Amino acid sequence: MNGLGLKRIEVSEKRLHNLRTTLRTLLNETRSKTFEVEIDPEVGIDFYDSVRKYEKAVIESALAATHGKQKLAAKLLRLAPSTLCMKVKQYGIDPSQF
Repeated sequence: MNGLGLKRIEVSEKRLHNLRTTLRTLLNETRSKTFEVEIDPEVGIDFYDSVRKYEKAVIESALAATHGKQKLAAKLLRLAPSTLCMKVKQYGIDPSQF
């Protein structure tokens, strides 16, 4: 530990390269997908439902990019692992399917 109480984590070059590659893959996959929403001016849309669908798709993309590893997926999404775990349960996502 350093003077700030933070642990230094040793990461091998190979692991760091793999994490970077996974992050690039996720970013490219997310960018290549369009999330189009058709809005009927007469009816409108459920904003929160649309946001939930998008959030679920992003989480599933991160899990696919990390082969279901929630801790790595959380890093890619810049979420706390506990937040990702809560959302995985909320959306009924099975990480082992990735």
